[in-house]
Amino acid sequence: MGSMGVMGVLAAGETGQAVEHAEAWRKLAAGEAAAADFGRSEGREARVGRAVAALAAQPRTAAALERARALLEDVVPEEIQDDWAVMAEYLLARWHEAHAIEPDRAEGERRLLALLEARAGHPWADAAAPKLAIAWFAAERDAAEFARKEGRFAPLLERVRDAAARRDARLVLADAALRLGPDHARALPHYRALAEEAEALRPSLRARVLFQVAESAAALGLREEAAEGWRRFAREFPTDARAAEARRRAAEVLSR
Repeated sequence: MGSMGVMGVLAAGETGQAVEHAEAWRKLAAGEAAAADFGRSEGREARVGRAVAALAAQPRTAAALERARALLEDVVPEEIQDDWAVMAEYLLARWHEAHAIEPDRAEGERRLLALLEARAGHPWADAAAPKLAIAWFAAERDAAEFARKEGRFAPLLERVRDAAARRDARLVLADAALRLGPDHARALPHYRALAEEAEALRPSLRARVLFQVAESAAALGLREEAAEGWRRFAREFPTDARAAEARRRAAEVLSR
């Protein structure tokens, strides 16, 4: 359900919200929970929990999905705008975008954007950032439309506090920029930012990011940065099939 799972946020206490149904959430994270595990309580947590359980239920049925939507819509407009409301807003956006039998991607994107604009910095709002990035940029090929969306998205991304969500969104933007042209000038700042947090990346992604920093820097004529990027790649991944090529390119780019 995004760059963070339900239990990941709740167990870490990132939202500060009180959790009454910890065992039900644990079972849900393990793929065991049903809506009944949250009891008959009409509390906000219980209603969100029953909605998440309905979304996770297999096989998927229209009735279960509609039940989830109704529960979430019941929580969101209430006067109390607490962490459960933000979580419900995120899940509703994802419901429209991906979970509904007939997804309404435009409505899902609208809700993801509204959540980010209103609550960026909250863990559940931050989870919307990579989802919106995928929806807006992954398949965008029009440079003008890409730039328009990027202008709206960039200040929201600066407000995202969750490091994993921020990295995921940056990777989408960087990779999309490479497909757009390729536009190395637009992609490189995102790859640089990812390289600064390289230790948090899985090894295969870390290798790709480090190599791409050098590639994009070279394409932009930034020879020193390209050479250092390839040297760093070779140091950190000496057994990678591209290590010898990286060392060769580092020497070659500085000899021009």
